[in-house]
Amino acid sequence: LHYEDLQSMLEDFEIFPQLCEAEEVREALEQAVKQQEGTLSFHDFKKFLRKLAVIEFKKKDYQGRYPSHEDRHVALLHHIGADDCEGLLAHVAEIRGLPPPAQEKASPERVSPPQRKQAPA
Repeated sequence: LHYEDLQSMLEDFEIFPQLCEAEEVREALEQAVKQQEGTLSFHDFKKFLRKLAVIEFKKKDYQGRYPSHEDRHVALLHHIGADDCEGLLAHVAEIRGLPPPAQEKASPERVSPPQRKQAPA
């Protein structure tokens, strides 16, 4: 992931400047990435998002609603809609000017739990 693409993503998902300030993004990037070569690996990208979440959601503005790092990470994922895959895909399509993805209907086989075998009487 190139840094220009990262900046576009942060803007598209209203992380920067709506949620985080430039200094917070810089701090998270410095903590997550040891060598800045112009691109981020997927591993570094995930670390960056976790660091950014920890920095943002520990602020006094949130009054302790996100006490653990995991809570803060989930809050960031919720902010960008990553906890709703269909909504996330629709948002990405909208940003790129594409038609919304077709929603797949679940088949009964995938929804129903597996049948248990009856114990002999």
